Amino acid sequence: MKSNEILIELFTSKGKMGWPRAVGSRLINALVNASSNVKLIAKTMIALTAISFSIEANEQVPSALPLDAYGVWDRSAISLTDDKYLHLFKGLQLGYDWSDIEPVNGVYDWTQLDQEIQFAYDNGLYAYLSVNAGPDCPDWVYNTVPKMLTDFGGHGWDGDFPYYYHEDYITHYNDMITNLATHIASLEPELREKIAFLQVKTGATGDETPSHGVYLQNSPYKIAIKDTDWQSFRIAAFQHHKEKFVDSGLGIPLLFNNIDADKDEQRAAWRWVSKNVGSGFGIKGSAYVRGHHLTGEGYLKNKWYDNLVNPTTLPLFSRSEMDQSHTRPLYLINKPLGFYWGVLSGLNTGLSVFDVTKSAIDALTDYPEIIPSLEFFNRYAPEIYPSTTKGAYSIFHEGLNSADAVKFPPSEYGINSKAKRSDQQRYQDICNDSVYAARGAQCDDLYGATKGQVYQREDQTGYNDAGWDIHDGNFERWIEQIDPDGTSIGLFRLNADAQGLLNENNSIYDRFARSFDTANDKDTMYFKFHEHVFSETVGQPDVITLELIWLDKNAGSTWELRYDAGQDNIKTAHAAKGDGDNKWKTITVTLSDAVMNNNGPNGADFILVNTDDIDDIFHGFEAKITRKLSPSDDTDGDGVANDDDAFPNDSSEWLDTDEDGVGDNTDACPNDATETLDDDNDGYCNGKDAFPNDSSEWLDTDGDSVGDNEDACPNDADETLDTDGDTYCNGKDAFPNDQAEWLDTDGDSVGDNADAFPADATESKDSDGDGVGDNGDAFPADATESKDSDGDGVGDNGDAFPADVSESKDSDGDGIGDNADVSQPSPAKSGGSFEFISVLSLLGLAMFRNRKSKNRKFKGKNVQVHMKKSQR
Repeated sequence: MKSNEILIELFTSKGKMGWPRAVGSRLINALVNASSNVKLIAKTMIALTAISFSIEANEQVPSALPLDAYGVWDRSAISLTDDKYLHLFKGLQLGYDWSDIEPVNGVYDWTQLDQEIQFAYDNGLYAYLSVNAGPDCPDWVYNTVPKMLTDFGGHGWDGDFPYYYHEDYITHYNDMITNLATHIASLEPELREKIAFLQVKTGATGDETPSHGVYLQNSPYKIAIKDTDWQSFRIAAFQHHKEKFVDSGLGIPLLFNNIDADKDEQRAAWRWVSKNVGSGFGIKGSAYVRGHHLTGEGYLKNKWYDNLVNPTTLPLFSRSEMDQSHTRPLYLINKPLGFYWGVLSGLNTGLSVFDVTKSAIDALTDYPEIIPSLEFFNRYAPEIYPSTTKGAYSIFHEGLNSADAVKFPPSEYGINSKAKRSDQQRYQDICNDSVYAARGAQCDDLYGATKGQVYQREDQTGYNDAGWDIHDGNFERWIEQIDPDGTSIGLFRLNADAQGLLNENNSIYDRFARSFDTANDKDTMYFKFHEHVFSETVGQPDVITLELIWLDKNAGSTWELRYDAGQDNIKTAHAAKGDGDNKWKTITVTLSDAVMNNNGPNGADFILVNTDDIDDIFHGFEAKITRKLSPSDDTDGDGVANDDDAFPNDSSEWLDTDEDGVGDNTDACPNDATETLDDDNDGYCNGKDAFPNDSSEWLDTDGDSVGDNEDACPNDADETLDTDGDTYCNGKDAFPNDQAEWLDTDGDSVGDNADAFPADATESKDSDGDGVGDNGDAFPADATESKDSDGDGVGDNGDAFPADVSESKDSDGDGIGDNADVSQPSPAKSGGSFEFISVLSLLGLAMFRNRKSKNRKFKGKNVQVHMKKSQR
């Protein structure tokens, strides 16, 4: 074995004092790279291990992940394209299908991986990697590897799964893992450090099952999850990952799923991982962040919590995701409420990484009330050590755990002699107990209560206050209520409707609460911090800010919040009097003289006291802690720890945001490493201020020596004035004193805005709006006329003879103007006697015909003469 491998085996054993495998191997390889002296390296590790013993004595071992990686993660990596909620995330899941990264045998495409790790680095995020194998393997694998055939059609698969035991599949799979590790090793160190962990996936997705669905009868191969060979295959894959990502010097922690020592089919995997990886690995679990009162919550907490929160041996981390559970019936009752109590349940089981899928992130747009719950998770997921925590909380809750045969004897609750999960009557009897029914308890879906958490997340249709192996006390971290059931009573479903149901209109706080019960001498609630939060080594707090949420239900009701100020001095921090508006309210108090050493009444640090006979209702509280610093931790005494102080020996400085060597308090330009002065204090650094001594000016865009604030024409070096303020500089304004005008295109001294003909110097008005300027319009007030060609006073459009000054009408349409056409009566001459003249004409014609008949002897000339006379 190589020297570094020997040292890794020596110092990273699974014993209590062994270094976490990932941490120790990374440290040893770094030492080996710095020195080839094995003895020196060994001595260094011995010294570091001695420090480890010191840490162990204080009941704290290194966390499995960097603490700033604990919190909410972006499971779908949507932040790569939408940074709207980027501030909520600690990291990104970078997941790939094997078929995408190795589309051709031996040809790898790392383009997307490289881009996404760079994005994580650029945005101060962590990343974790995973590669989907099994049914997501490349098609070319099946050239030699047989298929297992199923009826499954989900996840975009066709129901085919590779026969994992085939030697070619194992070879291809291991080659892919090797090449992934080799590529990660080739990245720049600062990029590698952003990879928080890698999830090991050996089967179908992260479920670690060889297949989904039911095998078809004609499937040539079948693998069951309980097969010994399947566990052997997984363990071999674990070994390969460990060699490539941990032992190689990369030191990347691994996350495993389905390695529970209490389950027969997973026991071998657990034994191998705990023995060979040692510590510092992750477990995929805590589905309990996806709901509340889910079956098995108690088991999970009892199993893993001490390895996840304040670990003294075998420090681990855990990851769970919000999948589509938020779209299922249980969450749809009230989505913000579902997220809130889900987050509390996740923290209660020690969850480290809450991986939120795209659909849940999208839901934040419609339900912004969810965001504070995610922020709460970010605030407390990293607080796994009491001696350094910046906060503590106690959220009041009582769960009716039907698995508790002592509290709920089977002889009184249910139809079986023993407590059984399948006994629906048991849940009903517990909720119907007069003690709990009076407090609002009920079960909305009895069948759901008997099922496992997978069914409950998918199909449960209502809230159940009784459940199987659920958490039965408050949700707390680093502060606890002393004897909660002996000093208060749990409440369920506050402000429910007449059927006892909650809906989308309820507050998230309506789900559970606690109240005084003065009639039964429960009129004081006691609370104390964990013994190591303010131990003698750590010291007392500088400031504690308490935020207490209560329901103002009764007008005139009074209660007090009191705290221990030391020397038997119990002070009142707040005295409340109710308005009775039935609203949840937050009381915030800041304590600067609190002495939190569990020395108050009943060993409490602070208490809630009922000061009348009305039972007040509380949701819970949060304590935010500001700690005092010792002289060794704060050399210059400026209140900023040396580790966080850019100038640990200068009490006037502690930040250097731009890292230019000048503290932010002195640096007038704290965000610009090239600048430190701003002589005129206008917010523009001297080097970027065109007028460094004039606080009213800083820019001279056009370089004319007149500042932009004073320069009316900041983009024109030839201009500085705009007298009329129309944004047209005077030299380019045809009307510098008229705000309404600036152009005169045709030069007729009428501005274009007022000029009806801005391109015609002969025209500027069109009074009748007919498109013909008044100067050229013979009829400027008549929109129907503009020309009079013959000058007869009748416009061409209405003149039947526009070229004849003597005519304008042709009433009979015979082409002869009325003035020349005698057959046409003239209304002007007849004076209205047109009808009389017509009668005379008819009489004349009759007489003419009569004469003609009497003088037929007259012919030729005589007749012609008569006709001429008649025409006169």
